Amino acid sequence: MSANKTTHRTIPVDRIDPDPDQPRKRFDPTKLNQLAASLKTVGLQQPVRVRYRPADRRYTLIMGERRWRAAQLADLTEIDAVVERGDKATFVQSVVENTARADMTPIEEAAAFKQLIDDGMTAEEVAEACAKSVPYITWRIDLLRLTPAAQEAVSKGHLSVGLAWEISELSADVQSRILGQWSRGEFTGTREAVEVAKACQQVEQQRVEGMFEVDEPSEEAKTEIRRRRDGLTSKFDRLAAAGEILAEFAATDPADLAQLLAGVHGGASAYQDRTEALYRVAGKAATNLRKAAAIAAAATMLADTEEDAEVAAEQ
Repeated sequence: MSANKTTHRTIPVDRIDPDPDQPRKRFDPTKLNQLAASLKTVGLQQPVRVRYRPADRRYTLIMGERRWRAAQLADLTEIDAVVERGDKATFVQSVVENTARADMTPIEEAAAFKQLIDDGMTAEEVAEACAKSVPYITWRIDLLRLTPAAQEAVSKGHLSVGLAWEISELSADVQSRILGQWSRGEFTGTREAVEVAKACQQVEQQRVEGMFEVDEPSEEAKTEIRRRRDGLTSKFDRLAAAGEILAEFAATDPADLAQLLAGVHGGASAYQDRTEALYRVAGKAATNLRKAAAIAAAATMLADTEEDAEVAAEQ
C-alpha cells in the first residue's frame, strides 16, 4: 500500500461521518460528557484523523470518534483534524487504536479481530499488530459463538469474559439456560457457574460414552448403584466424628495443646503434620464433590433443555 498524504486542517464537525467499519461501537455517556466539558474549557488537545472523500466532499473518521462525539456534545462547530488523502487507511489502524483503550468491549474486540482475519490476516499477524498474544486473539474470537443475549451481557459487564468463554462452548439452548440462571442469581458465584458450564460439556460426552443413560437402567444396575451409594454415604456419615475431634482441637487454647502434647512422641508438631495432611486431602475431596455437584446440575440442566425442546417441537 502506498503511503497516504496528510494535511493538518480545521474542518466543520458536521462534515465528518463515523466509519461504518469502526470496531468500537459503545461509548460511555458519562465519559463523553466529561470529555465534552473538558473541550469547552481547554479545547481539543489531540486532533482526530479523517479520510477525505472527493465524491461528496465529506470526511470519514479513521481515529478519534470519541473526541468527535464529545465535540458535538460541546456544541463545537469545527475540530482540528489530520486529513488523509489517497489509499484508504486500513482497518488495522482503528483496531490497534481502540484495543489499546480499556473501554472497548470484549465483543467489539472479538468482532474486530475476526474481521481482520476474514480480510486475510493470520492470527499471528493480528496479535503482532495489536500487541496481544495469539491465544488472546483466538479466545476473544471464540466469544462470537455466544448467543446475542450472552454477547450483550458481556458487553454490559454482566457476564465475565472467563465465564462467557466457557459458556460459548455450549449449544445455544444450554447457553440461554445458564445465562438465565446466572441473571437470576441461582449460582453461588462465578466459580460454580464455570464448573457447571464445564460439566455440561463433560456430561454430553459421557452421555455419548454411556455413563448417563437415557433409558431406564436395569434392576441389576439399580441394585449395584444402591450398594455403592450406601457404602459411600456411610463413609461420609463417619466424617461427622472426625469433624467433632477437629472442632475440639480448634477450640482448645494453643498453650494447653502444647502442654498436653509435650509428652507425646513428636509433640504438637506431629499432630500438626497429620492434621494438615487431612486438610489437604479434605480440600481435594471438596473439589471432587464440587465438580460432582456441577455434573449433577449439568445433567439436570441438559435434560430440562431437551424436554423443553421436545415440548416446543410438539406445539
